[in-house]
Amino acid sequence: MNWKQLLHLVIVLVLIAVFGFALRWWQDRATTSAGAETGDAVFPEFPLNDIARVEVLDAEQSCILAKKEGTWKVVSRHDYPADFGQLRTFLVNLSNLTIAHTVAAAPSQYGRLSLETPAALPGQAGTEVLLQDDQENLIRRVILGKLHRSESPHGGPGWPDGRYIRIPKEGTDDLVALVTETFEAVTADATEWLDDSFIEVRDVVSASLRENEEAQWMVTRDEPSGEFSLLGFTPTDTKTADTSAMRSAATAFSYARFEDIADPALPPQDTGLDAGKVYSATTADGIVYTLSIGTKTEEGNYYVTVGVGYEAPPEAVGRSENDDAADGGNGVSPEDAEDEPSQADLREQARDLHERFSPWTYLIRGSTIENVLKPRSDFVKEEEKPESDESNQEDDAPGDESGDQAGGTE
Repeated sequence: MNWKQLLHLVIVLVLIAVFGFALRWWQDRATTSAGAETGDAVFPEFPLNDIARVEVLDAEQSCILAKKEGTWKVVSRHDYPADFGQLRTFLVNLSNLTIAHTVAAAPSQYGRLSLETPAALPGQAGTEVLLQDDQENLIRRVILGKLHRSESPHGGPGWPDGRYIRIPKEGTDDLVALVTETFEAVTADATEWLDDSFIEVRDVVSASLRENEEAQWMVTRDEPSGEFSLLGFTPTDTKTADTSAMRSAATAFSYARFEDIADPALPPQDTGLDAGKVYSATTADGIVYTLSIGTKTEEGNYYVTVGVGYEAPPEAVGRSENDDAADGGNGVSPEDAEDEPSQADLREQARDLHERFSPWTYLIRGSTIENVLKPRSDFVKEEEKPESDESNQEDDAPGDESGDQAGGTE
């Protein structure tokens, strides 16, 4: 190879290197070229009141929330009411978000910070949030990436203290930044956006389980602080009522929560709600909760529907509305009646609860439902059999004989 050929080769190699460098720079240019600085608002203008639809996506699932007739619904769960407090907190925090640190991350580095779109390779995708108006026009878009963790004094990662985000922009570089909000409650799991308020069956004075209209068991007590008794059961020397089991069954829904919402269109035969298993509980003030219980799912939850009504307690039967107005409807003095709900109030409360919860089929954890799906025999426990008089006499005999011998010796 002569010197001219070598020169030509060198020139070609230099041109290839320059072209490769330029191409790499164009593909991997740093996002800080967008001009953002620490302390700047992530969204200088954020039309909070225009947002009427929120879509959250990750690599596995998606969730849609939308404002319908003035109320936020979880579209992905058959328009069940959304947790408005959680949603509002997210949107307000997003509108007030500022940059803690800008990050010089090129597009090829997005995956390292989990800032790729949900369609990316596993482990590289973040949680994408699309904010839209009531016509589904895009207002803002943000990708939530890896959590940033503080340094632990004991070594290893500490508590989350921020999160990497990416704001895709058209016509300019995307903004990549670290912010101090963690947004840990923002998820594509629709169940996490449901309004989780539910019935709270407190101060139960009677509870029962029926199957196909046939009573399985019923427990009652005179007042909310008393012990339950099992209807039709008489204690014996060897059998007593299990007060703990009765209490667990009667108060199973004091702090009940549901796991998910089933499709309201599912026929009863698919949910087992045609089997006729009905749990009822009556509170001291006359609110009656009636829960129909279906089959158990593979996830360990039961299909359940809820009905709520009102039955005036015996002491309130026959009382007039004037009596209610005079003493609160519960036989208390006018001085103490201010905090006591009247029959009309309780009836309205029951109606509101029924309208709110009865249209839905809930999925409730098995550990709650199985407290009430018990046979009557579970409320009775065997006592240890006392020793017979005959065995007691045999045990006493040696002592007596010893006493007699001692007397004779004397």
